Amino acid sequence: MTGLTMDMGNAGQLDNECPIQGDFPDYAALAGEPFELMEFEDVAAAHDEFARRSGQVATTVAGAMVSNAAALKSPPGH
Repeated sequence: MTGLTMDMGNAGQLDNECPIQGDFPDYAALAGEPFELMEFEDVAAAHDEFARRSGQVATTVAGAMVSNAAALKSPPGH
C-alpha cells in the first residue's frame, strides 16, 4: 500500500506502508486521510452493476492481472 494512512474512524486505519517513509520522516508523520470504506464499497458496487447492465466488464487491477496471466499461459486457440 502506498500513500497516506487511511483513517476509517471506528473501523480502524490502514497504515501507510510506502517505503518512502524511511527517507522522508516528515511524510511518515502526516495525519491519516479520512476514508469511508463502506461508502466507497457502495459506490464501487453501484458502478459495477451499471457496467454489468451496460454490457461492460468491471474488474480490479488485481483481477485484470490474474486474467492476463491466465491468458498468457493458455496455448493459442484455447
